[in-house]
Amino acid sequence: MSKVARILFLVVAFATISPAFAADESLLYVTDMHFDPLADASIVPKLMEQPVSKWNEIFQSSNKKELSGYREDTNFALWQSALKAMKQTVSHPTTVVVGGDFFRHTFRADFEKLYKEQNPGKTDIRSVYPVFIQKTIQFLVRGLVEQFPDAQFIPVIGNNDSTCGDYMVALRDPFLKDFANAWQQASKLSIPTSESSDFASSGHYTTTLQHNSKLKIIVGNDIFMTPQYNGRCGNSFVPPGQGELAWMDQQLTAAEKAGQKVWLITHVPPGVDVTRSLYKSMTGKKSAVSPMLKEDYNQRYLDILHRHAKDILIHFTAHNHFDEIRVPGGEVAVLMAPSISPDKTNNPTFQVFDVDAKNMLLKNFANYSLDLSSSSTQTWEKIVDFDQAFQQKEVSLESVKAVEAAIQAGKFSDDYSQMVTSKGALAKTFFTLAKKAYVCGMSEMTLPTFQTCIDKED
Repeated sequence: MSKVARILFLVVAFATISPAFAADESLLYVTDMHFDPLADASIVPKLMEQPVSKWNEIFQSSNKKELSGYREDTNFALWQSALKAMKQTVSHPTTVVVGGDFFRHTFRADFEKLYKEQNPGKTDIRSVYPVFIQKTIQFLVRGLVEQFPDAQFIPVIGNNDSTCGDYMVALRDPFLKDFANAWQQASKLSIPTSESSDFASSGHYTTTLQHNSKLKIIVGNDIFMTPQYNGRCGNSFVPPGQGELAWMDQQLTAAEKAGQKVWLITHVPPGVDVTRSLYKSMTGKKSAVSPMLKEDYNQRYLDILHRHAKDILIHFTAHNHFDEIRVPGGEVAVLMAPSISPDKTNNPTFQVFDVDAKNMLLKNFANYSLDLSSSSTQTWEKIVDFDQAFQQKEVSLESVKAVEAAIQAGKFSDDYSQMVTSKGALAKTFFTLAKKAYVCGMSEMTLPTFQTCIDKED
């Protein structure tokens, strides 16, 4: 063998067995599952009695085999369909972001009602419910990790994820410890054990990208900052939102000093809740424009983003079930991921990103959706390819700003409508009627500026 041939052989062999970075890595983003273990009330007693290892078998024994429909949360059939589709679409994602809201809406209230109906005279509901949600989170975590055992998982707390109920996660909420334990027991690549104490206290943590420690991942718990937040289950005399903002600022400052770039991940985005605002307007309620975050927190949040904009590569969020983009101050690209739950008449959807980990670059993303209006198929299909639809070459601040400017100018309306609503027919009609509001929501992050944008004549 010649010297050149030997060198080529060694290069090929090394690249085959030990790549420093994959040429194309992938990130799976799944969020707002709102899983409903109560969808078939008849099997709930068995779920309560049996260990989590038996839950698949119990769900499969249910006579209710149909997928969840519009205005419903995710039942077992839809969740299994989503898991299968994710595995078929991206068999070995490097990273899986699970963006929060694991549990169905009004979970605690509906569980308590059902439990009382099935167990008249029993008064142990306060001890029974925490055990049931602990088992539910273990079931969901196991399902994801079994599909993607080698992935790095980045889970986020949503507003439905707590012991007490919706928007009621408290400092040192017992569920936070259960949540971290479920992930850490299932996957070695999830919430770092060094962050366990902090997470059990506040529901936030930091980590680094598996294949590039120069990229810091800051996972915040901004449920504390929402207008709906109710902390009556907590024992803190200081509003948790203040501490959360201070923690985020500290982590971003530390990243800057360490020369790291950042993915900032929270459940709730900054700015205006366009969907809620439109609903309130249509129902004639006062103060129709609703913020995502409480107004004073929102402004401080925006100030933090402004100060650290050069270090934030992307701000991943979720919560609204629609896939929107935002560019606060023209300085930070905010991506709002679509939901698995179809409760807002959207089609169930997940996202897959192409990642260049070495260069800390998101190259593209695509949305995969299940059309619930079609009774003839249960096929999840690609409905949006960001680069193709919007004529971009990457997903970055510059590209998102370019897309925002194009949409503001009246281009890509159909593509953006399809992206936002996941091709849900009713949701698309709603978007079409209220397109201006969604366009204003891209850049106007405060109530006054959003209202001015809405009132401005075209």
